[in-house]
Amino acid sequence: MTNTVKQQANTNTTSPQAHCSPLWYNVLWWVLTPVYRLRVWLRSRHQIDYDREVGQRFGDASYYVQQLKGKTAPVWVHAVSVGETHVAEPVIRYLLAQGVPVLVSNTTRTGAARVAKLFADTPSHMLQRIFMPVDRIKNMSKLLQTLAPQQLVLIETELWPNLLAACANLNIPVLLLNARLSPKSANGYAKVAQLTRRMLSCISHVAVQDANSVAQFVRLGLPAERASVEGSIKFDLAPPAAMMQLANNLQSQWQLANRAVWVAASTHAGEDAPLLSAHQALLDEVSDALLILVPRHPERFADVTKLAYASGLTVAVRSSNHTVTPATQVLVADTMGELWAWFAMADMAFVGGTLVDVGGHNPLEPLHFEIPVFMGPYHHNFSTIVECLQAQGALKVVANPQVLSDTMLALWRSPAKYELARQGAKLVKVQNQGSLSRQCAIVQQYLQ
Repeated sequence: MTNTVKQQANTNTTSPQAHCSPLWYNVLWWVLTPVYRLRVWLRSRHQIDYDREVGQRFGDASYYVQQLKGKTAPVWVHAVSVGETHVAEPVIRYLLAQGVPVLVSNTTRTGAARVAKLFADTPSHMLQRIFMPVDRIKNMSKLLQTLAPQQLVLIETELWPNLLAACANLNIPVLLLNARLSPKSANGYAKVAQLTRRMLSCISHVAVQDANSVAQFVRLGLPAERASVEGSIKFDLAPPAAMMQLANNLQSQWQLANRAVWVAASTHAGEDAPLLSAHQALLDEVSDALLILVPRHPERFADVTKLAYASGLTVAVRSSNHTVTPATQVLVADTMGELWAWFAMADMAFVGGTLVDVGGHNPLEPLHFEIPVFMGPYHHNFSTIVECLQAQGALKVVANPQVLSDTMLALWRSPAKYELARQGAKLVKVQNQGSLSRQCAIVQQYLQ
């Protein structure tokens, strides 16, 4: 914890002038809200809690936070989806251990479901869950006035103009934890430079993953003294015990101990067919290899399953409780919340969103298991981490599926090369741990 952060926590976190978002932004939300509401209806109309979701996203969510209003003011933690929820979990548990109530908001249903599962045993007076309201000033001001939080904690980079303006006007500290900002994302924010500068002026402190991201935030208008490089919390995350037990059970039941197993995780449209082709090429040399194919989004599960069957490979489907046999060549992991288990069972991992121009997903989860990691050429969302892993031989960037299968095959053929990659992954992990305690200390400085 730097003296700068301590000094900021002991002073007003916002400037005295009133904060507001520009007129064009609010008009845009007025136009887009009906479209967004239709999208929510189409995706969630058959869910039993649809009315609750609509009420929270488009109406007054204050009803759901009344139970948190006690002697201790709560902290509002926002995590967009599943990945951000995993990062937020230890921070939330830290707050609960301090006796601080927490409101957790999510944008996606998968994120909300994950929070519900992780904190199923937490009393309602200590933790409440809502969907993130539409960023209209009336919604945000009403919620903040009702909740009266000690602070707002945002995970990674999730900036909403009216939410931030309302916090600034009510003098509520805003912390951005585990923040990252790639040059591509920064260029997007730069296109609305005035709005971005207004938002950044409302943030009390940004705990940034790397120096490159700090430079991007400062370029966009964040005062340099409000940022500190704290690394990534994901280096400190450990798999849940239940997931390790699941991995051990399945590995034994499916007799995988002596098989070559690799995971293609968080795949996007346009990646599955090439990855299946890469696996077919691998099978020509390693006849018992098993691919665990994990689509990123639930709405793609059915399409990926059809694609796997169409490939001509022998397929098992996780949601159908299929048993993986020695003849099974592909397992379609069409379930949520089990990715830790798949990494624990694997010898190698490919991280998706990188064969297509998505920007990639975080390679640190497979790193926990000290296995070699592969990514495609589109990994700009995590360029610093990728460079770090590459430097130690723990990660290889592959141009196409053929290079992927050839590179994996080379490692399987050479135990010495495989062990070097594992040692590189272990070294990077050990050298970068400690971010969680540093970022929790920042949260502690802003508690009342």
